[in-house]
Amino acid sequence: MNPRLCTLAENELHCQADIDIIWRSDRQESVCVSIVERPEIEHCWDNYREGTYSIKLTFSSDLVVELRDKEARELLVSETLAVVREMLRYRHKRRKPWNLFQ
Repeated sequence: MNPRLCTLAENELHCQADIDIIWRSDRQESVCVSIVERPEIEHCWDNYREGTYSIKLTFSSDLVVELRDKEARELLVSETLAVVREMLRYRHKRRKPWNLFQ
């Protein structure tokens, strides 16, 4: 999956990303890729060895992408697209701005 990280500036509320999901197998599989918390987003393949799915999404919290067996719904792999919020921290000086020994 690409990207794996979305960084928000302090004043931003949502990430916008073009997400590319690529999977491969040694044998033919019938699988579905879906995004947890977004059940309307699902894409399935029947009897393929590999697949690619691209989607543009707007989101404000981590996205968990799952690849499941189409028939048994068994989880094959899961990855997280993490949202990181940039925090600006102001450093405080450790000493007074004056010096008696100057």
